[in-house]
Amino acid sequence: MALLAREMGYRQAEFMRTLPAALHGYPYVLEDSRVRVQLPSGELLIMLGAEQQRRIALLCLPWLLVTFDYGTIPEPEFRVFLQQFDLYFRKGGG
Repeated sequence: MALLAREMGYRQAEFMRTLPAALHGYPYVLEDSRVRVQLPSGELLIMLGAEQQRRIALLCLPWLLVTFDYGTIPEPEFRVFLQQFDLYFRKGGG
């Protein structure tokens, strides 16, 4: 089992709206707070944790724990997927 966990600055609804674009080209199935993605070498499972909030003084920032279980998928193939995924989920300016 190969896992990658990230804290991502999204509400669950916002994450789910962005997800189809981020998975462009990959077949997937939604199962509540889990997403099964078919990569060429196997299945990737994306699991969403409960919606959380980080408070800094009066500022309240949402975040989700997002875990990627890429099992037996080769690391280089997972990294290619992750690069595409990250392009759609980046936030910020500059």
